[in-house]
Amino acid sequence: MTVFFSVLTVIGKVILILLLIVLALLLLVLLVPVKYAGSVEGTRGRVDSGVEVTWLFRAAALRLRFHRADGENEIQRDFRIFGISPREMKEKARAAGRERRKAEKKRRLRKLKDRDPEEYRRLKEEARKRKEARKEEEARAAAEREIRRRMEEKARLETKKKIRETEDRRERRNLRRKAAVSRVGSIVSRISRAAEKAVEKIVEIIAAAFDRIFRLPEEIGSRIRSAADALRKAKDIASFAADRRTRDALARSLKAFFFLLRHYRPREISGKAVVGLGDPGLTGQLFGAACAFYPAYGRRFELIPDFEEAGFEGNVTFAGRIVIFWTVAQAVGLLLRGSVRYVIHYIRNSGKEEME
Repeated sequence: MTVFFSVLTVIGKVILILLLIVLALLLLVLLVPVKYAGSVEGTRGRVDSGVEVTWLFRAAALRLRFHRADGENEIQRDFRIFGISPREMKEKARAAGRERRKAEKKRRLRKLKDRDPEEYRRLKEEARKRKEARKEEEARAAAEREIRRRMEEKARLETKKKIRETEDRRERRNLRRKAAVSRVGSIVSRISRAAEKAVEKIVEIIAAAFDRIFRLPEEIGSRIRSAADALRKAKDIASFAADRRTRDALARSLKAFFFLLRHYRPREISGKAVVGLGDPGLTGQLFGAACAFYPAYGRRFELIPDFEEAGFEGNVTFAGRIVIFWTVAQAVGLLLRGSVRYVIHYIRNSGKEEME
């Protein structure tokens, strides 16, 4: 009996230790903030930006880099856990697997060479032909890529040369208008092709219309029934929207959303940026909307409009943090309210009725 209780005591201690470990990990996930920091640096025709997200003294780190120059985009990603990159580990494992398979293949070929020289020579000849065909295909693809790259580079250089030669802003605008006209021409050609397809579709519809005429009474009846169902659903939705619980749930959800937005917004933002959309009206609208957030960024960040040209130029840095506990707390607080549960129940029932 003493042994039995001793075993139960050991099992209880092990379970307690496991529960404490799980609780500690849960508290780490909830309370340790996820920090993020980033920067955006741009000149005319070139943008370099990056974001770094870290957790628990860089125990987990995610880095994203975006580079844009001459119309080409490049994205770099790097994720590490305790300084170890899972992608690099996977690539090393794949490389080790390839080396292992290559060594196994060489071993089998040596055995085949001793056992059947004719078969060995035949396999070697087939492998040589496959290798030559692969090299020819790679050379052809590389030549095509190089030709495309040169053509694109030539077109870019010609465009840059024309833009540099046109010092007058009116001439630059004319070039942009011509480019816009060419784009409109391509759009018109696409529309014409779409119109041809639409004509073919209309012919098919006319052919199918005769078949539908015979089913017209049945369709009218079904549409009347569907209209009655739609009217009933509209009344139901109107009563749902006018319900006090729905309004309370919406107000609570908006309050939680703005609380999280205020908590997760960048705490540090600094720099200077010159931004233009190419259209003075759109640029004015953008900066009119940005003025509403001036108290949040106006101390260390300067935003300057460019009403003449489209582009981004400047250097911006920002940093902040995210505590998962606040998200969980707001979600739990919403779910504990009867009005929110009522809205969720209504949405679920509506989905089930539509499926049926």
